[in-house]
Amino acid sequence: RRADMDILIAGGNAASRNALALALKSMLALNIVGQAADEETTMCLARSTLAQMIVLDEGFVDVTLNDLIEKLQQLESRPDVIVLSSQYEAQEAAQSAGADGFVWKATSPRDLLVL
Repeated sequence: RRADMDILIAGGNAASRNALALALKSMLALNIVGQAADEETTMCLARSTLAQMIVLDEGFVDVTLNDLIEKLQQLESRPDVIVLSSQYEAQEAAQSAGADGFVWKATSPRDLLVL
C-alpha cells in the first residue's frame, strides 16, 4: 500500500474514529479525507472524495456492516474496504460480504497498510 493514500474512516463511535484518524495521521502520515457516522454520509464521502481505502468500524445504527460493504463494493471508484472490529465473528461475516481485509482492534494501525 502507498503511504500517501486517501482514507475514509466510518463507524458509529466518534471517539474510535478520531483515535484511528489520529493514529493513521501521526504514525503513518496518511491522508484522512473524512469521517462518517452513518450510511448516508459514508456513501456520500466515498463518492465525493474517491478515497482509495475505507475503514469501517462497528457501531452503525442505520445499517449493518455487511449491507454497507456490499454498497461500497458497487461504487465506480471501487475502494478497498477494510473492517475494523473487536468481535471474532465479524471477520467471517465481513469476508463473506466482500471486504478486502479485516483488522482486529488490538493490532497496530500499520497493519492496514499490509492488507
